[in-house]
Amino acid sequence: MKPVKLEMINFGPYRHETIDFTKFEEASLFLISGRTGSGKSSIFDAMLYALYNVSSSDREIGELRSTFADLKDSRTQVIFHFEHQDKLYRVQRTLELKPKKGIDRGKGIGTKEASLVLLDSIDGRELFHLASQNLKTTKSVEELLQLTAEQFKQIILLPQYQFSQFLKSDVEAKREILRQIFGTQIFRDFEEALADRNKLLKQEQKALDDDLDKQFQNKSVWNQAEMESFAQAGEKERWQLAKAYLKKYRDEQHTLAFHVKEAEKQKNKAFENWSEGQQQAQYFDDLKAKEAKYESDILSKEDSHRKDQLLLERLEFADGLKGTYKSFTEAGRKAVQLEQAVSDLNKKAAKKAAEQASYQKKLDTLKQERETQEKNYQSLPEVRQRLDAAQRLQNDQEQVQHSQKQLHALKEKREVLSRQENQNRQKLKAAEQEKERLKERLNALSEAKFKAGLIKHSLDRHVEKQNELLQEQHELEQKLSQAREYLSAAETELSQLQAASRSKKKDQLKLMIAKLQAELAEGEACPVCGSLEHPTHQTLEADEKGLKKLLEETEHLDSLIKTADRKVQALNSTLKDTGSRRTAVIEEQGQIAETVANAYRELQKAVSVSLDSLDFQESYSKETGQAILRAVEAEQKNCAEQRDAQEAAAAELEAAIQENLAEQQSAAQEQSVENDRLQQAEQDIVKLEESYADLRHAAYYQELEETIKTAYEAFMSSLEATETALHQTATAVSALEGSLAAEQNSLAVNNQELAEQERILNEALAQDRALTHDISQLADWLAELDHHRISTISDRISRFEEQKQALSQEIQALKERLEGKTYPDLDILKTQKEEADKNHLNLVEKQGGLGKQLQMMSETIKTIEDRQNQAEQNRQAVQDLEYLNKLVQGQGKNRIRLETYVIQAHLEQILDYANNHYIGLLSSQQFEFLISEKTSGNAQSGLNINIYDKTNNKELPASSLSGGETFIASLAIALSMSEVVQNTSNGALIETLFIDEGFGSLDEETLDKAVAVLETIGENRMVGVISHVKEMKETIEQQLLIEKRIDGSSSVTHRV
Repeated sequence: MKPVKLEMINFGPYRHETIDFTKFEEASLFLISGRTGSGKSSIFDAMLYALYNVSSSDREIGELRSTFADLKDSRTQVIFHFEHQDKLYRVQRTLELKPKKGIDRGKGIGTKEASLVLLDSIDGRELFHLASQNLKTTKSVEELLQLTAEQFKQIILLPQYQFSQFLKSDVEAKREILRQIFGTQIFRDFEEALADRNKLLKQEQKALDDDLDKQFQNKSVWNQAEMESFAQAGEKERWQLAKAYLKKYRDEQHTLAFHVKEAEKQKNKAFENWSEGQQQAQYFDDLKAKEAKYESDILSKEDSHRKDQLLLERLEFADGLKGTYKSFTEAGRKAVQLEQAVSDLNKKAAKKAAEQASYQKKLDTLKQERETQEKNYQSLPEVRQRLDAAQRLQNDQEQVQHSQKQLHALKEKREVLSRQENQNRQKLKAAEQEKERLKERLNALSEAKFKAGLIKHSLDRHVEKQNELLQEQHELEQKLSQAREYLSAAETELSQLQAASRSKKKDQLKLMIAKLQAELAEGEACPVCGSLEHPTHQTLEADEKGLKKLLEETEHLDSLIKTADRKVQALNSTLKDTGSRRTAVIEEQGQIAETVANAYRELQKAVSVSLDSLDFQESYSKETGQAILRAVEAEQKNCAEQRDAQEAAAAELEAAIQENLAEQQSAAQEQSVENDRLQQAEQDIVKLEESYADLRHAAYYQELEETIKTAYEAFMSSLEATETALHQTATAVSALEGSLAAEQNSLAVNNQELAEQERILNEALAQDRALTHDISQLADWLAELDHHRISTISDRISRFEEQKQALSQEIQALKERLEGKTYPDLDILKTQKEEADKNHLNLVEKQGGLGKQLQMMSETIKTIEDRQNQAEQNRQAVQDLEYLNKLVQGQGKNRIRLETYVIQAHLEQILDYANNHYIGLLSSQQFEFLISEKTSGNAQSGLNINIYDKTNNKELPASSLSGGETFIASLAIALSMSEVVQNTSNGALIETLFIDEGFGSLDEETLDKAVAVLETIGENRMVGVISHVKEMKETIEQQLLIEKRIDGSSSVTHRV
């Protein structure tokens, strides 16, 4: 990372300043100088805030807002351009402010906006947005630079009081820094991946062995006798047994297939007989059902059918006169309606005529009143003029009274404001003094917090290791107990097998003797002793088969004894190894306990310096460490809150003073304006009184004006409404007279039509072919037509005739089909069919079960074969991987983990580079770096740095160096780390180094050497130094000058 441009807006002591680092590219080494408190370290704060959302010290983010920022200016922003791997990036963050009310108005409360962007040039276009949120921006920067904020401060940007952190930090802190900058996480990942793979392979091997046992004891494949034979057989023997069982079941399946085919033929024949019987029985049932249906649906409904035919004839006759009857009834109904309409129109016309006369009378009265209303309305302009004058006079009188009161109040206000100003200035002075005291206290607490954090980190790691060892001890003790139980059982089993073997061998010996005795003959020599006499009488009968069986049982027992003996030996070995490991774990617990106690005392000492009131627990735990840090943080927070309160109080007082002065000035201006208003109002009153001597109150003229307007508007409205109503009434009367004449004419025409339709209907009913001569009977028949009776009755007659014909045909067809046949015995046929089905089903189920058994057995045997092959291959892989895993996990000869070995190599490279290039030059060849021999062979350490003093021939810890010696040692390591990392292919890219103070502790000769070293490394990277040392100001030509303005804010000047 190489800085290009840094822009700070309302940040720290800066209002709006920009630093252009490209101006220092000619020599790369430049000096940052300025008075104490001018804001030199704030430049580092700005870089760290932009990159990581933190400050270089313990200041909260909210405290970074400039105290010189205007409350109306909401921006507190840092924009940082930097180069990395030949690409240009811009990162920016904006502080979020508290609401502009209350005592904390305008203070920062955290980052509101953040972004990281890839650019093509400083002012060019944005190529790619890498992040646009606060947390995501920080994460993207860490991934880009391969450094966290803490690592950035220890490698690139070395703030005040933290320059020597890496030199003096504990092993774990060094390990984490070196892991990050050299990218050794890949070796840690490899260790973990290898351990996981080793564990997985062991699990796979156990799973394979367990699966093999399960395959031979699968109850869904093998029966109990088969599983017992597998349990008694060896690994190879049970494999041969499984194949023999498979062949036996295949032979059974072949025989069963023939029986299934024969049973299927018998089943099909029985089904055909039963189906034919079912069909014939169905025909007999259908014939009986249809004859019954003909009786119920045809013969029993003949009378109803004839009645439907007669009714249909009458309805068709009525339907022929339907139109004539309809015309007759409609003409009668219309005559009634027209007579009612003529009556209603006569009544409405008489009512409207009366209304017309009433409106005409009212209109005549209004016309007589019009002249009076017009005269009153014309006097309104004069009334309005007097109303305006009266209102102006009243306003001027009120203004005089208001101005007199205001002038008195403003005078008193100016006196109060003057007293308040003096009081606030005294309070401001006291607040500034208290604020400085709290800042000093806060710095002391920050240093204590940092030291306590480092010690706590180391303690927590040791406590975690303690817990791991306790857990391991518990597991080892459980394993020992279990192994002892297993050993006892195994020894008992071995003893029982040995006793059984001895008994079998005795029986075997007896049978062999009996066999020998049986073979002896008189006069022949004994093959054992050579005697020709055989006095012992044979007591046992020689049994050749029994002897052979005993030999086989004895051999089997010997095999079991060997297996049991190996098991006992293995358990004894496990007990020995587990006991040794348990002893080692207990010893390691003691060592860690001593380390924890010593470190806890250091933690108490570090915290007590700044917090002597804290009560410490007797022993350390993570909760204790966290409680101590919380106590320090609480005190730090309390102190910061007090400091913030004082700063806020000072800001409030300054704002109150400024506000007071503004209010005093405003009150004076208001007093002058109010005097002008008073004089103007008095002059206006005199003029109005001269112009209108008898002027009344404004309310009088307002009431008079309203009365005239209301009366005139009401009169005109009434006149207009009356004229409109008169016109509408006359129009309505005319319309009603026209409607009445039209209705009377329609009534006469309709009466003629009614007489004609009555004549036509009577003639039709008088004819001989008419089914009735009565109009009322005709009306009844026509009423039934409205319910669609013709179509309904016609459909019913048709359906009856169609059903009758269809049933007759179906009954005839069934009689012809069943001629000469009898009803079948379905029970006998069904019983024969069911017996054939059941026999066939039993055989098929048996065949299916055997087939499924064969399939499962075949699959199981194939699985067993595959598992046996896999298990054999996996065993060798487990052995090889176990050896490699122990090696990389630090369980080899040197007991060092792979990643630790790599990190040690990088640290040795850094120290070698420092010894060859820097420390000798800076210390006049007095010092040389060493890795502490006390821990160099331990897998968990090997990273402690000691100093070899050549002058006194001593190896010294880094903590024993003086301030100046510590500085040059830290500088040498920092420069070497920068060089080594820069030259490492997978390390972080370090193109910049910033150093904040520390040069004041060097003598003149060492200072010259340090500057020469910095100039040398500046050939490959940019180096920025903050210092007050006069000699450095004279030696380093390129400078960034920080100067305070009159108002206390700072400005930046480049000197090249």
